[in-house]
Amino acid sequence: MESLIRKINRYRQSRGYGVQSPSDYEFIRNVIKERMPYYAYAAMKKRFPKLKKKRRKLCELYFRLANYCQPEMAVIKCGDDGIYAEYLKAASRRIAGTTADICEAEGTRAMIIADSNELTEKAVETISTLKEKSVVVIENIGKTGSKTWNTLQQLPCAGTSYDMKSIGIIVMQQKMYQKHYTINL
Repeated sequence: MESLIRKINRYRQSRGYGVQSPSDYEFIRNVIKERMPYYAYAAMKKRFPKLKKKRRKLCELYFRLANYCQPEMAVIKCGDDGIYAEYLKAASRRIAGTTADICEAEGTRAMIIADSNELTEKAVETISTLKEKSVVVIENIGKTGSKTWNTLQQLPCAGTSYDMKSIGIIVMQQKMYQKHYTINL
């Protein structure tokens, strides 16, 4: 029953409807909710044929995010077996390498994928130094990770955040007002 109420509350912005900012609307429609296959989806499906549907959908979202922000560095600090890194490298040729240490991304344009339970205060400080258009993805922001998620949303450099129930996305934009959207994945 609670999930039904949550879906009803999120429906209005789930496809970008009700979002006033043109850039945020475009991000929701063309990055988060894009349904058309990208150029590398078929090749990645051949490379990882046994990937489950839900995990593939998440990997494709990370691919679109990396394609959007074109990061210099990718930081993956969650229970990953290398598949996320392969998807990110397929999306952006600018990625010099991937690491599990968030502190190495200090002052760069980076894409960070981290579990909310694995972030330290030092990692949060490093996230606050990221360049414009960097993307931070936090997994497991539900009940156990809500404190970490709320802390990251309040950073001065966190421009727009998207809460999608189990994961959260923050786009670093220092010159814009902070905006928080709750949408369905």
